[in-house]
Formats: sequence, structure tokens, C-alpha cells
Amino acid sequence: MRHVGYALLIAIAWSGLLLSSLTGEPAGHESELEACRRLAPKYEAEVEVRLWDGTRCDLVTETEAIEVDWAQTPKWAEAIGQAQYYGITLGKRPAVLLLVRDLDREMRYVHRCAVVCAKLDMRLYVEEAD
Repeated sequence: MRHVGYALLIAIAWSGLLLSSLTGEPAGHESELEACRRLAPKYEAEVEVRLWDGTRCDLVTETEAIEVDWAQTPKWAEAIGQAQYYGITLGKRPAVLLLVRDLDREMRYVHRCAVVCAKLDMRLYVEEAD
């Protein structure tokens, strides 16, 4: 597979993120599981697929095992390792979906994840949290 440069990966992540004015973390914001359930139809994915060892992959599509996590540190880094494991176990391409609440504050984490994902030839998705 061809490696995509991290600058292009960041551009893809930006273009996939519908930005609205975020004013911080509102009380009662959605959980990771709620975000997975909300986003599953968009990605045509099954939510929380249980693996043989009791772990659960957040979103599983026909071709990808997607780990969904918050962008802030250290969650973005943990998501990469989990996605790799789920991809190997399920025989699918690993991918990471980062949830952001304030892209201006969290862009450095998105950038870090994009650099590593590009190096590992992993797809990175970025979505705004509700």
C-alpha cells in the first residue's frame, strides 16, 4: 500500500470534520459509546464488536477495525495500539477515529496521531463530539 504524507492526512482529517463554533465542554456531553452509536451509520459500521478475548472494537466495517477515542493525550496514542491489535485480530485494516470538542485546543494531538498513522499506513478520521 502507498503511504500518504502526514500533511495530506491532516488535510483529509480537516476536510472530514464539520466545524461549528465549539465553546468548550458542555455539561452532559456525549460519551465515547454514544459517539460510536451516532457515527456507526455514517461509517456503515457495527458498534462494539466483541473479540474472542473479551475486548471490543468500537466500530467494525467491511474492511476496517476502527478504534474511537478522544483526541487529547494520551488517548490518541492508545488508540493507535488498540486499532493495530483489533485489525490483526479481525483481519481488517486498522483505523483511528478521534473525537474532538475544541479543534483549536486539540489540533496538536490530531497532528501527532496523523504523523504516526501516516507512518503506519493507517487511516485517521476526525469527528466533532456532540
